[in-house]
Amino acid sequence: MEMEEFEKLGVFLQAIPAYDLQSELHCKHINILSFLGKINLDRKLLGVLAQCLKKEFGKQVFMNYEYINKFVSILCGFGVEDLEQINEDNFILINQEVFISLDQCNSHQRQVLYEIAVRPTVYGIPQGWSKSVVRTIGTLLAITPIKDLIEMDPLAFQGLQPKVLRALDDEKIHTLKVYLRYFDLSTKNEFWKIVGVPSGFRRVKREYSFLYSLILTSYAVKYVKI
Repeated sequence: MEMEEFEKLGVFLQAIPAYDLQSELHCKHINILSFLGKINLDRKLLGVLAQCLKKEFGKQVFMNYEYINKFVSILCGFGVEDLEQINEDNFILINQEVFISLDQCNSHQRQVLYEIAVRPTVYGIPQGWSKSVVRTIGTLLAITPIKDLIEMDPLAFQGLQPKVLRALDDEKIHTLKVYLRYFDLSTKNEFWKIVGVPSGFRRVKREYSFLYSLILTSYAVKYVKI
């Protein structure tokens, strides 16, 4: 199949069996692989593409940031052992488009990438993330512990995008809503208008009142000097 045929199929490519995709694909056609990496393919198809690229170009396809940025979500087709080999110099140059696509990775893959991200020589611990960092690697907030989320700079969450919020579970969304409301920021971010509060949390629940005291304590410890 040529590039034009893949473009015509568009989202219908998701329905192609892995075997058929493999037989129709020539991995030397980088433009086709790059196009496929920007489509919401399932993990099995991403695995086929990843192995195809690995066979054609070797380890650089998952270790070099230029290849990672070119093939976007295909990163989620590589195994945990492969992802662990991404060095810090390349990791910090992975672009936002790739991180936004990490919802196609499984929990083990995301955990490996998160552990690289929080290294001191990469982005460091979440408490030190800025708005620009959150804008770039925001999808990793899905696996960031809640206790770390509420210790982050509130202004950093202005870098969040709607797709990132949709990747968060209900508990984290509600925690962020409470946290940002306390700092009078929740109504100043356009993404809250898009995502809103999950229906299960539309009425105030008594058991979540502890979040306010937790936020106050965290804020006091971090910013108030005795």
